[in-house]
Amino acid sequence: MGIVQGDALFKRVIELILEDIRHSPWLIDHIFSQLKVNSYLSNKHGQKEIENIKDWFLSNNISVFMQHRLDGLEYPCVVITLGSSVDREDLRTFADQDIETIELDPQEINQPIPYIINPFTIDSYDNATKIVTFPEEITTEDVGTGMLLLDPSNGNAYTIEEITGSNSVKILDTLDMTGVTEIGVFPQYPLYKARMESRTFEQEYVFECKAHGEPAYAIWLHDVVLYGLMRYNEALIEGNCFDLAGFRSYDIVRDPTGADNVYSRTIKVNGLAHMEWIKSPTRVIEVVKLKDSDETVVPPVGIKILANLDDEIADEDSTWETIEDDELAD
Repeated sequence: MGIVQGDALFKRVIELILEDIRHSPWLIDHIFSQLKVNSYLSNKHGQKEIENIKDWFLSNNISVFMQHRLDGLEYPCVVITLGSSVDREDLRTFADQDIETIELDPQEINQPIPYIINPFTIDSYDNATKIVTFPEEITTEDVGTGMLLLDPSNGNAYTIEEITGSNSVKILDTLDMTGVTEIGVFPQYPLYKARMESRTFEQEYVFECKAHGEPAYAIWLHDVVLYGLMRYNEALIEGNCFDLAGFRSYDIVRDPTGADNVYSRTIKVNGLAHMEWIKSPTRVIEVVKLKDSDETVVPPVGIKILANLDDEIADEDSTWETIEDDELAD
């Protein structure tokens, strides 16, 4: 997800709210239904005022602006202001680790996958056994099952099923390399992987609902916007990495810009924004081969397997144990 683009997100959310309610004006009846169903309000306000609100809303083009607009505002409108963004220390993970790992296309990140063995002319191919023999100077030391024999002339690939010798391999029985003379050994996983890291920020955005004329107009616009924010919170807000959104409204005031008969009522939204970044791409391990350590190398390299048993491993089918059976009971 990268950095949450809250300004663009909320601008589009409010635009969608206003568009949807304009296409579904029956929602206005529900937004202001208390004016009709409440016995203390129905006599004075009732359905007549709801119809007035509906007429006002449908007859006005309500724009959505970001703060610091260079040209003048057009009323009624909703103005969005960026608030604070605070890194939540209590929600951090060790080393910023995330559970997600992504796969990256080598072409997209401009890091082409190299051959394991550059293209060469094969010594022979037997279609009956599916064995491909390399020239004597090219060995299978760095070749593993699952890798691909790639024909550089057309891009056709042949999967290696078995390493049959120090300079020969067997391809899958379903494949046929007849006529192929030049191949290169190519990875079976031609991609990169990268670990994601993340932090969570508590962010604030401010929506000023402004209207010209009567203070009631700003109240009506505030109520429509607040209703929409709550109605679409799950799909449009929390569904776009802004979690646990909470809303707070403030008193209606004369617009601080000094415009005549312009009133404003503010909504503030607080929530948690999940920010992610990609660590350095790494290649996928193709194959792991174990062989006897070269004791001439100092210090010795490799993996040393320890056991507390004196018995030697008789053959490759013997069971390897590191503790006595009776110790398991302890």
